[in-house]
Amino acid sequence: MDKSESSDIFTAADNASENGNDVLDSAEHQPFDWDTLQLDQMYVISPATVPQFLHATVKDIRPERWLQNNSVPEYKFIPASMIFLAARFAHHLGTPDFLDSFLAEAIASIIHEVQSHKHDPVSLAFWISNIQTLIYFLKRDSTLVQITSDAQGRMSECMQDAYALLVKAVEFEIEPLIDPSLLAYDSMPELFADVKFEAEKSQRLSMFFFGGQADNTRKSSDGRPLRRSQTLLSQNKDGRGRRSSLIPATKTSPSGGPATASGSVPTWVSCVEHIKGSVSSFKHSTGASITKRTSSCDTYVSGRSSHDNGLSSNGSASVFSTPSPRTVCYILDCLLDLLEICEIHPFVIWGVMRQMFCYLGGEMFNRVLTTRDFCSRSRAMSIRMNLSHISEWVRTNEKRLVPPPV
Repeated sequence: MDKSESSDIFTAADNASENGNDVLDSAEHQPFDWDTLQLDQMYVISPATVPQFLHATVKDIRPERWLQNNSVPEYKFIPASMIFLAARFAHHLGTPDFLDSFLAEAIASIIHEVQSHKHDPVSLAFWISNIQTLIYFLKRDSTLVQITSDAQGRMSECMQDAYALLVKAVEFEIEPLIDPSLLAYDSMPELFADVKFEAEKSQRLSMFFFGGQADNTRKSSDGRPLRRSQTLLSQNKDGRGRRSSLIPATKTSPSGGPATASGSVPTWVSCVEHIKGSVSSFKHSTGASITKRTSSCDTYVSGRSSHDNGLSSNGSASVFSTPSPRTVCYILDCLLDLLEICEIHPFVIWGVMRQMFCYLGGEMFNRVLTTRDFCSRSRAMSIRMNLSHISEWVRTNEKRLVPPPV
């Protein structure tokens, strides 16, 4: 299939999805009939056009493009809406095996997209949102809820995989920032200017929490070598750094560079900033806020603009140029905004953010115990002051982090 054919199919899918999505629970149109098939509530496909259909509605989809288009909020659910409308046609007017084969190919295409963008939080959040929406549509349809139970199970497994990849991708960006932003950062260096550390008498007196010398033969629970934390503390008077830290293996991003290079804003953070800016512009131009639907799976929650955080797009570059607790808070804020813009279920949002805090707590605890420079009263006070920024961020966003009652 050449580019012109792909473009025509993609344009046709856009037009059809606009007509199909506008009738899904829209108050401005005829209510969607979940029990019977209406001619304007399906999408006609055939076995021969399924590959082109999935190519246009899954492979060619660019999440950042649809998330920025806030003139029609339902655009962000184009893959879920199109696959659902096509499944209705396949079941009611297709051959008996057509529905199963179509859903199998659709799930395979979604899995491929998730795995192909496993390092991109924006794409992963977009597909988590569409998978959960598609499952909701299938459960809502009285004729598809039973016969698609196996497909719903496979979609749930795919959503769990996307959830795990999303958490891992954000942890990948946060890990190199833990030392310079939280553990070794001095928010008030004048308080500890007069603190002097006793010189070690002998290397033989060095104590390791895990005992013995650290090497690559000792593995952590996830199979990685136990490593000392990289510390950025000041050097001794003789110009040599204190021998106290095992520097972790250099992590590289999928593109081959550092996971989070100093002074560089992660690509997905820049994308979220752009999306938040478009959301803010749309809200101010229309004068209408995005409201929440009564259904828990059809919740529309607006992401806040960068100005709500006191940061502009230029300000975010300065935040990453000099790592501090504010840098970690900004990443958490972008992640929370992204999940809300994608309208992911509140319980999933709660699970992702909870996983982030568990990771931060566990990783910091291990680094403190395995790095002698961090095991002092003055350093404990400094770390506690740095963590107060995280605590303040949690208190500020408490309502957004707590899931609604069941």
